[in-house]
Amino acid sequence: MGLRKSGDSYKIRPSGAPADVLEVTATGMTLTGDLAVTGTGPWPRDRVCLFSGNVSASSAPLVAAQFRYDTAEHTGSTVTLSALLESTQNTVTASLELYNVTDDVTVYTLTSVSQTPEYVSHAVTMASGAKVYKLVLSQSGGGVSDAATLTMAQLIVS
Repeated sequence: MGLRKSGDSYKIRPSGAPADVLEVTATGMTLTGDLAVTGTGPWPRDRVCLFSGNVSASSAPLVAAQFRYDTAEHTGSTVTLSALLESTQNTVTASLELYNVTDDVTVYTLTSVSQTPEYVSHAVTMASGAKVYKLVLSQSGGGVSDAATLTMAQLIVS
C-alpha cells in the first residue's frame, strides 16, 4: 500500500500498482494508528512480461525464455498465458509451449496459423510454489524455409 501526502490530501494506492489503477484521495483528515482499506472492486491485473522481441523457430524448437514463477508472489486466482504468434504460411502451425521445468510437465501450448501477428491466449494453472518454467517456440508443417515467429509473451494474473 502506497501512501503519500500531497498538500492537505493523502494519496493511497496499492504498492506496485500501475498509474492507471485507482488512486484514492482523502482530504482534511489526520491518520493515526493502522490504516485498513477494504472494497469489492476488482484487484488490478498483474502482468508478468516473459518475452518481448522477435525470434523465429524453423526445423528445431527454440527456448525463447526461461523464468521463475512463485504463486506466493502474485495475488489472483486466474492466470492467462498470452502471446503474439505468426507463421510463414497457413500450412504452418506456430506453437508456444509453457513448460514447467521443475516438475517436467507441459502446462499449455498456444497455437496459430496466422501469417500476421495473432494475439492468442488461454487460462493456465500454475503449479503451487516457486517453479522454473520455459517458453518453447516451434513450428509444424511446411518446409525447411518456413518458420514460426514469437514477438511477445506474458502472464496476466487477475
